[in-house]
Amino acid sequence: GGYYIGGGALGGLKKRLKAVNQHLGVNKKIHSQVVPDHHRGHLGAIKELDDMGSQIIIAPQHRKIVKDMRVDKISEKNLKEVVRTMTFANGLVEVFNISTPHAENYLLFYVPKAELVFSADTFGVSLLEALPGANNTTVAFRDEIKRLGIKVERFANSHGYRILSANDLDDVVSNYKVKTCPTGYDICAD
Repeated sequence: GGYYIGGGALGGLKKRLKAVNQHLGVNKKIHSQVVPDHHRGHLGAIKELDDMGSQIIIAPQHRKIVKDMRVDKISEKNLKEVVRTMTFANGLVEVFNISTPHAENYLLFYVPKAELVFSADTFGVSLLEALPGANNTTVAFRDEIKRLGIKVERFANSHGYRILSANDLDDVVSNYKVKTCPTGYDICAD
């Protein structure tokens, strides 16, 4: 259509939006931007989004953190909360509020027609051919997707170039082994 629905909120968004529009030969605005978690590194575009009049999609539990990102107030009309699930653009995008070790309330960005999930900080690798390492966040992320019962064939991540297939993610998770704390390392002991 005539606008974008985005995922993530890294700073410099206006510059990236301009580059995408130039590349595609269009002039579309960001109607809505899904902010996946409450970590400050992913909140850098909050002011830009508010200035553009874009809807800022957050988990209710992140409202205070997002509101604290600016000295002046963020427009209440621009903040929308996903309690469990929300649908955009007549079902072209779905957002689910899931829980992982990375964030108790994490907004999962899903494009049903493309069978694609876009995420941040759940997995990632900067190499085109390599698979990411697994950790408890990756395992919980995959388990939450299975719990939702959504069909996902591809996984894109904001922190890497590699698009994982569903089989890739299953391979990564199947190789995960819980490690114990080495003797003498109090930092990871119970």
